[in-house]
Amino acid sequence: MNRISIGLNIVLILAVAVLYYLHFSSSSHSSAQVSLPEHMEGKPVLYLNTDSLLVNYTLFQESKAKLEAEQSKLENDMQRQAMNLEKEMMDFQQQYGGMTQSQVDKKREELGRKEQNLLAMRDQLASQLLEQEQAINKQIYDSIYNYLLRFTQGKDVQYILGYSPGGSVLYAKEDLDITAQVIEGLNADLK
Repeated sequence: MNRISIGLNIVLILAVAVLYYLHFSSSSHSSAQVSLPEHMEGKPVLYLNTDSLLVNYTLFQESKAKLEAEQSKLENDMQRQAMNLEKEMMDFQQQYGGMTQSQVDKKREELGRKEQNLLAMRDQLASQLLEQEQAINKQIYDSIYNYLLRFTQGKDVQYILGYSPGGSVLYAKEDLDITAQVIEGLNADLK
């Protein structure tokens, strides 16, 4: 899930750039406006604590739980199939002495094919999980981006930075933190 956090940080940085572009190129979005706290009016740069956003955003938490459950299910299925193949290989080793060379060759070929199929299935499932993770990241990005469009509409906000300890933003003044308002708004949109 660390990849989701890194991916979301990158997505948020891209969202800021897109917001900047959209803010100056067009103001014809017709969504409900979200009020900016009074102490932030006239501040062109605000920030989101991305760690807090991920911990408190319901959609992210629900999506993460679903993805982890799917991953666990697929891992259990793969482990079960690997154990079955291992048992079949052990049975073959026990029967090896009483088999003809052609039977041995045929069984080795069959077991090799099953092993290759198992490896191919593992790769396919890993790819499937990656695609699901990317779809979830896109859904989360889109929801945050759309909310930030409404949040900044009609305001003098030029940038919303993604902040996390150890990230590229080394200092962020607390009165520019809009994390709580954004989390509240995003979670309200889910209801």
